[in-house]
Amino acid sequence: MNISLVDIYRDGPPNQYLSRPDVELPYLISGMGRREIRPGATSTITTDARKWKTRYPWKSGRYKVTVRVDNLTVDGYATLSVLSDAVEFTIR
Repeated sequence: MNISLVDIYRDGPPNQYLSRPDVELPYLISGMGRREIRPGATSTITTDARKWKTRYPWKSGRYKVTVRVDNLTVDGYATLSVLSDAVEFTIR
């Protein structure tokens, strides 16, 4: 699964999102893995929004963020992406 920030707004437009953080992978990795999420169960993905690049530094204000989770495996034939409702929070 991958998580992406789609848009970041502080106190209204314009969209402040610029790019995702750089990811440094180890030289050797074992390969793709997967984790099944059974019906009615949940899975949690955590990210640190401070690492995402924005047009302006993170500062006080009310933010509205939309995220997308990609590459959710449905079965042996299909994957899907899910776009969230806007998440709102305040930095003081």
